[in-house]
Order: sequence, then structure tokens, then C-alpha cells
Amino acid sequence: MNKALALQKAEGEFQKIRLQEKKLAEVSFYPLRFKYETESFWVFSAASPELQERGIVPGAIFFTIDKKDGHCWSNTEIEEYNLAKVVAPELQIV
Repeated sequence: MNKALALQKAEGEFQKIRLQEKKLAEVSFYPLRFKYETESFWVFSAASPELQERGIVPGAIFFTIDKKDGHCWSNTEIEEYNLAKVVAPELQIV
């Protein structure tokens, strides 16, 4: 998996969400853009000026693509990853 393929995966996920969520199908979005990466994943986002004008935070949809196998991370995976980063070192299992 490379960043270009990860962007393609994120594009596919974005289209699926817009088809599933009828309200999002009617909202305009900028093209997906690379935001940042970690050792484990790439993050892409599609910002919406309409959502931002309505005061909806963050006003964008984010996609986290795994560097090893290319799957789109679930919200649970993202939460677990973030929690693991803040847990006190003495509580982490090595």
C-alpha cells in the first residue's frame, strides 16, 4: 500500500458514504486531500464549505487508511489508537 492507493481507497469510501447518507449526497465537498500520516496510517479529508457555514464542526469527513493492509479504520480503531497513545507508560503492556 502506498499513499496514492490509499487516496483511491479513501475516494471509494467517500463515495459509499455519500450514497448511504442521502443528506450528504446533497452537500458539496472539496476534493479529498491528504492531511497527515503516522507510522500506521494516512489520513485524508473532504471539507465542505456548506457544513462549515452551518457551523458544523469539523465541517469535513475524514478517512484513515491503514498502511499495511489498506483498510479504512473504524471509529473504534481510531479511538483505541488514540487512547493507547495517552495511557501512562507504566500501565502499558510491553
